[in-house]
Amino acid sequence: MNSIDFLPWDENFDTGLPTVDAEHRRLVQMINALASHVAFRTDVPQLEAMFDELAAYAVHHFQSEEAVWHEQLAGEEDEANHRQAHAKFVDQMLHIRAGEDSPGTTRAAERTLAFLAGWLISHILESDRYMACMVLALRAGLGHEEARRQARAQMAKDSRLLADLVLSINATPTTNALHLISEVTELRRAQAELRRESEKNQALLRSASDGVHVLDTKGNIVEASDSFCTMLGCSREEILGSNIARWDTGYAAAKGKLAWLPDAANAQRRVVRGIYRRKDGSPIAVDVNGVPLTIEGQTLFFYSARDVSALVKMESVLKRQAEFTNCLVEAMGDGIGVCHDTPTPPYVRFTVWNPAMQELTGYSLSAVNEKGWQCALPVEEARQQEARQRARRMRRGDHLRGEEWTIRCSSGERRTLQVHSTFVQPLGGGLHVLLVLRDVTARKAAEQLVQHQRDLAQFYLDTVQSLMLALDCEGRITMINRAGRELLGYTGDELLGRSWFSTCLPQTKGIEHSLPFFQRIIAGELRTNLAGEDMVLCRDGSQRLIGWKTAPLIDDAGRIVGTLSSGADITERRAAEQELERYRTHLEALVGQRTLELSAAKEAAETANRAKSDFLSSMSHELRTPMNAIIGFAQMLEYDGDLNADQHDSVHEILKASRHLLDLINEVLDLARIESGRIELALEATDVAAVVDDCRHLVEPLAAPCGITLLIDVPAGTWVTADRVRLKQALLNLLSNAVKYNRAQGRIHLVVQTRQSERGARTRIGVADTGIGIAAERLNEVFQPFTRLLGEQSEIEGTGIGLTITKRLIELMGGEIGAESEVGAGSRFWVELPNASVQRPDDHSNVSPGAGTQVLPASDERRVLCIDDNPSNLKLMTQILGRRADLRLLAAHAPQLGIDLALAHRPHLILLDINMPGMDGYEVLAVLQRDPVTNRIPVIAITANALVSDIERGRAAGFRDYITKPIDVTAFLRVVEEALQYQR
Repeated sequence: MNSIDFLPWDENFDTGLPTVDAEHRRLVQMINALASHVAFRTDVPQLEAMFDELAAYAVHHFQSEEAVWHEQLAGEEDEANHRQAHAKFVDQMLHIRAGEDSPGTTRAAERTLAFLAGWLISHILESDRYMACMVLALRAGLGHEEARRQARAQMAKDSRLLADLVLSINATPTTNALHLISEVTELRRAQAELRRESEKNQALLRSASDGVHVLDTKGNIVEASDSFCTMLGCSREEILGSNIARWDTGYAAAKGKLAWLPDAANAQRRVVRGIYRRKDGSPIAVDVNGVPLTIEGQTLFFYSARDVSALVKMESVLKRQAEFTNCLVEAMGDGIGVCHDTPTPPYVRFTVWNPAMQELTGYSLSAVNEKGWQCALPVEEARQQEARQRARRMRRGDHLRGEEWTIRCSSGERRTLQVHSTFVQPLGGGLHVLLVLRDVTARKAAEQLVQHQRDLAQFYLDTVQSLMLALDCEGRITMINRAGRELLGYTGDELLGRSWFSTCLPQTKGIEHSLPFFQRIIAGELRTNLAGEDMVLCRDGSQRLIGWKTAPLIDDAGRIVGTLSSGADITERRAAEQELERYRTHLEALVGQRTLELSAAKEAAETANRAKSDFLSSMSHELRTPMNAIIGFAQMLEYDGDLNADQHDSVHEILKASRHLLDLINEVLDLARIESGRIELALEATDVAAVVDDCRHLVEPLAAPCGITLLIDVPAGTWVTADRVRLKQALLNLLSNAVKYNRAQGRIHLVVQTRQSERGARTRIGVADTGIGIAAERLNEVFQPFTRLLGEQSEIEGTGIGLTITKRLIELMGGEIGAESEVGAGSRFWVELPNASVQRPDDHSNVSPGAGTQVLPASDERRVLCIDDNPSNLKLMTQILGRRADLRLLAAHAPQLGIDLALAHRPHLILLDINMPGMDGYEVLAVLQRDPVTNRIPVIAITANALVSDIERGRAAGFRDYITKPIDVTAFLRVVEEALQYQR
């Protein structure tokens, strides 16, 4: 029987796996035999048997093929997908056979044959070849990812060849159809059969997978496949009869002629890339090939068009990727070159040579290919043989990883290059070498400079007589100088890199004692220079005591990277110290016998002191002071049955004093706290003008005898947050100093200003005088305790703690204090306090009268001066004596201020507290008795010191009377009246 090659075999079908290729050939043979039987109308039962045999062999082939894939690709996604494709093929075959109306007809055989041929061709050319590429790569020793990349690259490279094969196979049905028509004509010679064959050919053409279309000589479409209609998005009726110029953009470009015509005399077909236009106007990239054919004297052109839009898109992506890669290579700062071997001189040809490579060597791509790489990259004379060995190693497949070459550029400059190489496989095939050169000339020069500096530093360290030691964070020795090496008996190589604590320190002390101390330094817990001692273990087994000073080593980033220690051998010194210690102990034993009496006396004194402290704890002076307020204010309530506003205030003071008393009972046990002078402040909104006005009344009598003018500049409605009593005390101290250290006929200017700062709105109260001033270099000393810069060379009395107390009070109220001075021009002291947000009604009685000279008015009233540092006591005195209209009370919060007020106002009676800071009542009494102005003024002591010895001491000192707290108001008023009568 005649046979046809329905599916011609080509060597490009080969996968490289003999078992798989043999089975593929057998499948193709069976398909061709089945096609021959179909073409020549073999009996249907025989066709059924052949189909069954072909299907069984396909299943056998799938199984044997899957065994090959499983051997290398077990568990891989590609193997699973391939196995699923086989299963889908079997399912599709069953579906096709079951879907025919008459499975035993020739029509069913033709459709099944078409599916078998199309599916197997696509499967063998694409999927099987891809799997075979992976298996061969894995057998060659590549990893799975590398094998997958190589298989994809191989398939991409062969895409052009596979397209030609598919086009060749797709053209076969037309040739086979013509051949079948000729054979059937000769055998059947029947017109009806020819008609049936023609219809079959038409159906075959219309069902072709590619876009087949037939043109006449004028370019009109006379026939088209279904796939061509689908490709253009039209129905067959819209396409048939239309001119190709409507769809082929190249036809219009050729001015009404086909872009190309198949040569009837040349059987070789060629493929042309063109652009077709869909019905909606969108372009579509196609690969077109065609053959001319003359039928009954009419020339027709059979074209096959394949949609390659996806391929064109992929090629565009690849092109952009290539352009991107080229841009990266061009922009790289490192020199990049790609080369391969050539059979002719210079035997190495570069295909990539970026600008950085040209800058490094001084040669262009053409120059290096002309001269050869050994001339373009000439290594130094002594290492040329080594360079040739490198080249041989690279040809054998070795890679260079950071080796350094020193070359001479075309300009003669020497450069050190760091070389990296690897192998690349371009799409065109072959094996190329990728070279990356980095200029490390500057780095090498810097390293040499650093090494020189290290050598110089080591030389300096070796000249030092002390032991110098550097450790890293693990305690390993990174540097030890000559003195250290000689002391320990080791060479430098024997010590560097070894653990200091296990090598040079006696165990177990080195690990258990010294190592934890070192670890604390590394952890940042100890960052200052630390002194310590360690016994070190020498190589000969002897031990020496070293006194160390250790500090952490910190890098530029602020991290601790180790320690640096300097040490001195103190073995002999420590032995001498121990000997001296023995002598000292012996002497102490001798002296001890002679100091027994002194020790006994000391013990007695300490016992007495402890007894005194115990007594003070139980009978505290501070305990009696609030009792005075409690009883005093309570007694004031007895004068009137109905409580007025003043009495309400007295009740409030009673409660306040009782709370204070409770606090004192708790605090009295802590003597240190009592002696610390800790005070409590009552911060509230305070009218600055009212406080300044109070101070003015007290200071004006002090200033008048010296002719000093007091100027006041206080805006109305200025309020600050402060303790009113303590603020008044601070301002009085500044004003009294301005009087004491001023010139005769001088001036004092008090100015109040409000300003905005980072801390909010604040009020500054400045007191400026026209005194002798203070030197700038000593200005900060004025706030130190017991410092009297202006009184050092004068007879002005004072303790030197007034400004210290003032500074502390202002700071406790959240304020600041400062001073400015100019020698010969005067001084200006200022305090600054936060503004108060509380608005108070205007009180015109407290507003400062303004600037101007104030004269002390004459008065016939009886003046009583009370000197007490306790504000509660002063307030109690104010209320007790305020009941008498003929008395005017002057209050002083500090001893020196009380003396100044006594000299200025010459009161008729002075009430004096005993226990006051800086100067007690006895010292104040002595000052008053020495001055002829005040020595005749009666002074009454009002104190909480209630012991009989205290009372006797007070009367002996010259007090007219001695009143103990808490006072009895009636008795107190009687004593005051008697004292005032004595003055009349």
